[in-house]
Order: sequence, then structure tokens, then C-alpha cells
Amino acid sequence: MSYLSEVLPAYVARTVIFVFVVVTFTYLLFVSEVPHLVYLFASYTIIWLAIFAYVVSLSRKQKRLEQEIETLRNLLEALKST
Repeated sequence: MSYLSEVLPAYVARTVIFVFVVVTFTYLLFVSEVPHLVYLFASYTIIWLAIFAYVVSLSRKQKRLEQEIETLRNLLEALKST
């Protein structure tokens, strides 16, 4: 897998999330007639950012474990061939 195919989806996801947050916050702050919706939006944003951070950390751990498994497989193959 190329570097671009790994980075581009993450960049697109961050951009979409950023645009969503800005547009929604702007709407709630300046257009909405219910001021308490700002707090609801803030809490949902914090929760979704926490979930996103957790998924990213799991993804990084999975990549690290896959690399370690590949290293161990290569080491096992090298030991078998000797």
C-alpha cells in the first residue's frame, strides 16, 4: 500500500470533521434560537472526538502488531532455512 493511500483518507476524514464542526457550531451560535443547543453540540463533539482518537490509537496499535508479526515470521523463516 502506498503512503498516499494511507494518508489521504485520514486527511479527508479530518477535513470533513473540521468542516462539520465549524458549520454546526456557527449555526448553533448565530442562527439557533435555543442557546442550550451549544452545550449539547459541545458534548457530542467531545464524545465523537474521543471515539475518533480511540479508533486511531487502535489502528496504530494494530499496524505495529502486524509489523511485529511480519518480523517474527521472517525470523522464523530464516531460522527454518538454516
